[in-house]
Amino acid sequence: MKKWLNPDYIQTLRTLAQMYARSKDVREEFYGDEATIFSLLMKADAWNVTPDYVLQGSFYDQYGVIAHTGKLLRLVLENNNEISSIKVTEIGSWEKIAKQYSVVSMDGGKPVYQESWDKAIAAELGLAVSIEFYDTTLEPIEYKLMLTDIDPTVKKLNPNWITSPRTQLENTMLRDLAHTRLYRYINSLNMDDAELEKHDAKVLNNQTPTLATASTEQQDTTKPMSVIALATDVQKRMIKALSDGEDNITGLMDELVALIKAKGQSLSDQERYHLEAIYNECRDIIVAAA
Repeated sequence: MKKWLNPDYIQTLRTLAQMYARSKDVREEFYGDEATIFSLLMKADAWNVTPDYVLQGSFYDQYGVIAHTGKLLRLVLENNNEISSIKVTEIGSWEKIAKQYSVVSMDGGKPVYQESWDKAIAAELGLAVSIEFYDTTLEPIEYKLMLTDIDPTVKKLNPNWITSPRTQLENTMLRDLAHTRLYRYINSLNMDDAELEKHDAKVLNNQTPTLATASTEQQDTTKPMSVIALATDVQKRMIKALSDGEDNITGLMDELVALIKAKGQSLSDQERYHLEAIYNECRDIIVAAA
């Protein structure tokens, strides 16, 4: 029996959810929300992360969907039995802008910050994320993003881009990877199976796959990802259009909506959830461009 169908397991999580829902230590938005806490506790178990970390590192985004901080996502990835290492390398001299900001005013009791560093320095600053797998047949994931790649209108929505830009950039990159190339690792809900798969991968690395096996693997990876790959391509073009100041962003959103209408019904629940995440991020781009 699957763990999440075990009555004793369900009752344990329900009891914990009731306790956390009354705790002053949970985020205010989750106070009294036993159902959401129950769901997050299941994730904490699957991710092998302390429930307190998951509850503190989760929040409702502007669309009312549960999202997670970059710090929590990194912890989840580091706990994943298929990922061997996560490296974040700094590009440029980040110390030049460390704590280089000031409070210029107060707005509703909250400080308004302004950066005091030379804006030309920002063009030299970035991060490179490298993720390697135990399965040596998988290519490492390399992702580089510069501070100037983030649209200024997006930065204005979050003062952390001024007070802690390096951390904010790393969190943004990890959330981006979690919704795209690392989606299945974040949403893998059976860590025990992943441990067995890691062992099998080491054995298979020393074997030559048969033609039949290779053909099956190609079908399994190509067919489910085709729609997601198309949606991701639209998303990348929207990001580029936003960066270049082009006016075709709305047309690209229409293209994504048409893709969802045409192909959405044929997707699995997991793929549909992934497509929804891409759609929500594209809506963010529309808001940023408005």
